[in-house]
Amino acid sequence: MFYKVMLPIGYLVMLSVWGVLIGNFIQPFAGDLAFILYLVAGLVVMMHLIQLAVFKGTMGARLILGWPGIIEILLFGVFALWRRWQKVLAEQAPR
Repeated sequence: MFYKVMLPIGYLVMLSVWGVLIGNFIQPFAGDLAFILYLVAGLVVMMHLIQLAVFKGTMGARLILGWPGIIEILLFGVFALWRRWQKVLAEQAPR
């Protein structure tokens, strides 16, 4: 239940964050805020790359990611990983 409620909220939050960060690149905010948002954008991209590498390393052959999956993880981070992890667990569950 928690998974089904939090996942869409997480996706919306990340879309909002990306909207602000991309908006800052298009029309920079005034003063130091623009610089801070540039740093935040770099940190978000770096964190999502690390998450992708760790997840791919731990899941190995159980996780097959094409370009759409990689882009989804780069955009939504832990929320996309959480969704994929739930799919892997559901496939491995005894029936």
